[in-house]
Amino acid sequence: MRFTERGPIIPNELLDARDAGDVVFICGAGVSIPAGLPDFFNLASKVAERLGVAPDSELGCQINAESDRRKSKNSSPVSVGSLSLDQFFTALTRIYGSAQVNAEVVKLLRPRGKAKLDYHRAILDLSRRPDGRQRLITTNFDRLFEKAQARLRSYTPPLFPDLSRSDGFDGVVHLHGQIPEANATRVDDGAGLILTSADFGRAYLAEAWATRFISNLLDRHVVVLLGYSADDPPIRYLLEGLNLSGRIRDKRLFSFAAGEPAQTEAEWRERGVNAIPYDSANGHEFLWDSLHAWAKRARDPGAWRRQIVELAQSSPRSLKSFERGQVVALCSSVEGATSFAAADPHPSAEWLCVFDAYCRYARPGRTPSYDGKTSPEIDPLIEYGLDRPPLSGPIGMLV
Repeated sequence: MRFTERGPIIPNELLDARDAGDVVFICGAGVSIPAGLPDFFNLASKVAERLGVAPDSELGCQINAESDRRKSKNSSPVSVGSLSLDQFFTALTRIYGSAQVNAEVVKLLRPRGKAKLDYHRAILDLSRRPDGRQRLITTNFDRLFEKAQARLRSYTPPLFPDLSRSDGFDGVVHLHGQIPEANATRVDDGAGLILTSADFGRAYLAEAWATRFISNLLDRHVVVLLGYSADDPPIRYLLEGLNLSGRIRDKRLFSFAAGEPAQTEAEWRERGVNAIPYDSANGHEFLWDSLHAWAKRARDPGAWRRQIVELAQSSPRSLKSFERGQVVALCSSVEGATSFAAADPHPSAEWLCVFDAYCRYARPGRTPSYDGKTSPEIDPLIEYGLDRPPLSGPIGMLV
């Protein structure tokens, strides 16, 4: 289902799983970019600049080449020859020392001025279960989720919540560590920050404590990756660790993925992840509009059902395909189908042409005419078509 006309198509089973409290989001740097913080590449670039790395040095040439590659319109996010940022941080640490590198990371990840936290609040709303508990994971070091919601509990390595207990997880897990409080006396205290290839290898492969935590999470929940590209170091190490342990299960791991649908779906499928492609134009505007709309539904599912039932009072032919898809998604759940059937006045029987795939995909033609005039040709797929039909639910046998 689409929440907006140009937003991503979010699988109905994922929408239902979130409503049931079975979805956990893992958030990357892309979530904090709107608040003015850098992604992992720009963090590496700015740390190198602040440390005085010369542009014509080996490290300077590496970062400049990667910058040019990322600016190229023909460059794939996972193209051969791209800079391994964890190895770049390894080289910085070897030359300048971990304390100095960590100190610059901490300074760069403290927002200046008033940070834009609308996106963090939307994700926090999506992470809230029916019992009020919030379950959220981030590989970001910043404290923006805590800033967006007062008294939000934080977990950092090695003190992770006990997933075997129903009351053991309520808050945000900083899987790769967390920068110190703003009033901390030492900003070079980077203990626990996962930056270098050795850090990632220890967390996901050698000691594998991060892999075990995510593996246990996948045994209990559907996991959604948000704010990552397919070649981000956290994703590479996480998926490698999960594949080694054989813990990636079908339809348990999703990722919102920017780019052309066929390409992004293929890239993520190779990694065992179900991609949800979206158009990244205008600063990922279409994704965030959809997430805000999804968060609004999460805050009041009953109000959302009433809104869609009201939408269904119109003729389906007068609506856009994504709006018809919202009505079909509503009717794919027992609660939604009940609301649709109980509407007063009842929705038009014409909605059967939307629900029934045989009607939607019927051959275009003209209605019979008894006055000798030629009636206009009707294409049912244009009049009743959907973005993509649901795969299950009360009307699943029809579509």
